[in-house]
Amino acid sequence: MPGNWTPLITLALMSQIVGQGLLIWALPRFSPLVVGLTLLVQPVVAAVAGWLIFHEMLSAIEIFGGALVAASLVLIRLPNRAARPI
Repeated sequence: MPGNWTPLITLALMSQIVGQGLLIWALPRFSPLVVGLTLLVQPVVAAVAGWLIFHEMLSAIEIFGGALVAASLVLIRLPNRAARPI
């Protein structure tokens, strides 16, 4: 148990206040698509940052998941193709 809880409580409160505050701030300023995609990218960016900065090992399933998120971002940005009559 930590002897001083102040850093832990400050970190928890600030991450929530700043994170949720920025999310609420962004909603009226950006499209819901941009906000949603940003939330999807967060875990991938955190995993890559951990790999680059802290030399953490990524498992095959984590890399596969990141690739799926990246593929979904590419697919969502493709031009909309209406169904063509047969």
